[in-house]
Amino acid sequence: MNLLQRTLFFQFIQIALNKRSAFDRTPTEYEWEMMYKEGVRHTICGVLYTAIEKLPAEQRPPKKLLLQWYMLSEKIKAKNQRLNREVLQVITQLQTLGWECVLLKGQGLATNYKQPLLRIPGDIDLWVRPINNTAQQLQTIRKALAKTVSQFGEVKGVTYCHMQINLLQQTAVELHVTPSWLCCPWINHQLQSFFTKNADFQFQHAIDFPDGIGRVATPTPAFNRIYLLLHLFRHLYCSGFGLRQLMDYFLILKQPRSEAEKEHDFMMLKVLKLEHFAGGIMYAMQQVFDLQKEQMLCPVNVKEGEFILNELLQAGNMGFYDERICWKNKRVGSLRNFVQSIFRNIHFLQHYPLETICDPYFRARFFLVRKMNGWE
Repeated sequence: MNLLQRTLFFQFIQIALNKRSAFDRTPTEYEWEMMYKEGVRHTICGVLYTAIEKLPAEQRPPKKLLLQWYMLSEKIKAKNQRLNREVLQVITQLQTLGWECVLLKGQGLATNYKQPLLRIPGDIDLWVRPINNTAQQLQTIRKALAKTVSQFGEVKGVTYCHMQINLLQQTAVELHVTPSWLCCPWINHQLQSFFTKNADFQFQHAIDFPDGIGRVATPTPAFNRIYLLLHLFRHLYCSGFGLRQLMDYFLILKQPRSEAEKEHDFMMLKVLKLEHFAGGIMYAMQQVFDLQKEQMLCPVNVKEGEFILNELLQAGNMGFYDERICWKNKRVGSLRNFVQSIFRNIHFLQHYPLETICDPYFRARFFLVRKMNGWE
């Protein structure tokens, strides 16, 4: 996209979020095709469809594209309805196996949207811990979870924070022993302490799912203000993220908070050494969503924000459109994958030096943990 097209696309997003009522000018047919394709790349087509009905008649897309958009939105609704039922199914099954759950991201965040069923869904991420848990060590919980997962097949997709479970045919399910991580050992220790300190409240914080199908525990807005920032950071660093993830976070930041909460949030940014990144995210949200100053976690960082904005527009959803991530489209060994990712991440050195330096050590160390336990 050139600058004019980017501005038009951002206006379209702001219309969907009720930040404005119309474009500054009527888009051409070519520009409508461009905005549809960008919506697909960033998995926000469903949310963007809600903007079309708000537009003046003369600014709406061509009928052929409008019909295509409508059909896609109906598929998104159906997929969300199925996934919501699957979330409840998986949680119920895990509870019978002795695990309590918090629904991270995804279907839980969809409830913040005006029309939750139009947010394009992904997989199911659950933060789990043993019911009546007394264990505090992640490795102890991880081994117990791997034993549970092994009942459904080979233990796969094991990382520091999660592993996969084969409970559903159509949807991937990831079980988290901790919501996220940072590669620097002493900062990660601070992060895990934050998660442990706030865990009980998250496991007790239940919300209603759309259509009255049930209640599910999800993180509080206060927890998500820190956790989702980390989620963006991890995805930027590991592969990339798109506008859907940024929009999820925007809707969290829109929610009111007290002065005490603002001070706590800023303190956590300093503890986790995320002020630089957070300033860039605030700038990106200002440009894309017209985020207001009073809703920001910290002052904007223009230089970092332009870097982040360029990265996410280039990479698209989860980095799927980033040609620099060459190992995504090739079947390569884990060693080659590791080496290629290290070279790819060198360009983050000037932005996040501590994370970049610690990343090879962190991944090599957990690679040995996986091998020692026979996990993939």
